[in-house]
Amino acid sequence: MVEKTPGAIGYSGMGYATDGVKMVKVKIDADSPSVAPNAANVTNSTYPISRPLLIYTPTTPTGIVKDYLDWILGEAGQSIIEEMGYVPVQ
Repeated sequence: MVEKTPGAIGYSGMGYATDGVKMVKVKIDADSPSVAPNAANVTNSTYPISRPLLIYTPTTPTGIVKDYLDWILGEAGQSIIEEMGYVPVQ
């Protein structure tokens, strides 16, 4: 476990951040400013190692699949995503 190993370095999603794990800033190169992993920096594309979560369906979603995706993208789902420490859809 990274948290309990002195000097350990790991990579995980922002939603897995805890008080015991330091989230470090990163740079694109030596001349660039360091950027913190937070929702604002991911949204404005200044944090260089973020990635979107992609959800694929084999066809255009209908029925309960569409209902579920609509819920995820709606206010209730996005609120939960934000509470969990992830970046909501903009």
